Amino acid sequence: MAALAAHHHRVFSSTTTSSATPRTLLLHHRRSSSLTFPSSSSPPAHGRPRGARALRHASAGGSGAAPAASSSSLEELSRSCTTWTWRGMRVNYLVRGEGPPVLLVHGFGASVAHWRRNIGVLSESNTVYAIDLLGFGASDKPAGFSYTMETWAELILEFLDEVVKRPTVLVGNSVGSLACVIAASDSTRDLVRGLVLLNCSGGMNNKAIVDDWRIKLLLPLLWLIDFLLKQRSIASALFGRVKERHNLKDILLSVYGNKDAVDDELVEIIRGPADTEGALDAFVSTVTGPPGPSPIALMPEIKIPVLVLWGDQDPFTPIDGPVGKYFSGLPSELPNVRLHMLEGVGHCPHDDRPDLVHEKLLPWLTNLPSTAEPENLKDILLSVYGNKDAVDDELVEIIRGPADTEGALDAFVSTVTGPPGPSPIALMPEIKIPVLVLWGDKDPFTPIDGPVGKYFSGLPSELPNVRLHMLEGVGHCPHDDRPDLVHEKLLPWLANLPSTAEPEAALT
Repeated sequence: MAALAAHHHRVFSSTTTSSATPRTLLLHHRRSSSLTFPSSSSPPAHGRPRGARALRHASAGGSGAAPAASSSSLEELSRSCTTWTWRGMRVNYLVRGEGPPVLLVHGFGASVAHWRRNIGVLSESNTVYAIDLLGFGASDKPAGFSYTMETWAELILEFLDEVVKRPTVLVGNSVGSLACVIAASDSTRDLVRGLVLLNCSGGMNNKAIVDDWRIKLLLPLLWLIDFLLKQRSIASALFGRVKERHNLKDILLSVYGNKDAVDDELVEIIRGPADTEGALDAFVSTVTGPPGPSPIALMPEIKIPVLVLWGDQDPFTPIDGPVGKYFSGLPSELPNVRLHMLEGVGHCPHDDRPDLVHEKLLPWLTNLPSTAEPENLKDILLSVYGNKDAVDDELVEIIRGPADTEGALDAFVSTVTGPPGPSPIALMPEIKIPVLVLWGDKDPFTPIDGPVGKYFSGLPSELPNVRLHMLEGVGHCPHDDRPDLVHEKLLPWLANLPSTAEPEAALT
């Protein structure tokens, strides 16, 4: 399907310069036979495993069959996929590894398989999710569905919310990059903690790039092609012709900088999803539909860290086109954006030259500000609160929010590793003002039977200015754990404090 879009591009691009910017696709990924997948825990059981049919078809290969070792890896990949139900439709995805989560989002016409050369490397230090967007790969392709960029962005955000359930780095290619940009700009719940864009598209199809003179010249032809593609007999005939192996390979060679990456296995991987029911309708809907929001309008609203990797030999979103020029200038305008140009690389950098992508991506991921995980935080809070009902989502966010700010990691490390400071046991005898001590008897950090707890529990018998109340069933944070018990003791004590003349009153 992706290749059909490429063919669509080539049909009319011959009427303009070789650097024309029309883009309509993202292509699939070729995997090295040396790829291995680290073991990990089983993925969440959101549905039955699927995606095997297309991948088995690809691994079978026909006349261009892949080597046996490669075929077994494809089978392993297909067995690792499961489904998540989104609005009554099945979405295919894979999860591998352990660590901070990363979600890989393919572009137009691609699938989970597009990331096979990246999943193994990334999952060594991250929990890697890869998803088939609705309409592509092994995900459902519902009849009559209108595909839009906004719909895919909603799918991504709800996947993060329901499946990943942790702040996640989004990594997208082409149209997948744009879907990630929209998702990041729409997220109001801190679901996205970082953004990686690989040759981001300007829209869902060519009609988005209206400020390029080359596209303006071609707009009448684009509209004509849209009209023709809506005639099912014409679209079906074109679709069938482009799916022929030799045509697919020629198209792939035109968009990859590294020609060695284009082999028979890659061709077969593309043909598999294009043969499934609903693939033609998804293609036509995407090519002829609205282009969606522009990344140029959305990027200034995004404040999270952004890494942009751009292949300088991309014929669809060339660096000298309006979108390429915009992204190449972003680091000078937005301090959260870092850009790396990849020489000799085409439209799909992660598959074209994965080594160059990993060289830039892995250190960037490692150096991202740490994010406290909600599940871990909640478990910790439950362990230190006596009243478990007090540990709610709001409390988790109260703790997690500041942990995401700049400098939080340094402050944490400095506090944990720094000097302990003076002991209250040495200081309390010097204090002569009234003191109220409230102590939760379920505190695991400073337990009442520990040295500090024992000291304070004996203070009222030694210092007349100290009053102590033990709070039964209360943990380390009494004021939030059982505020009612705290107020019951604190308010009368405050009301009965000896009055103190204010300095201003004493002078009059």
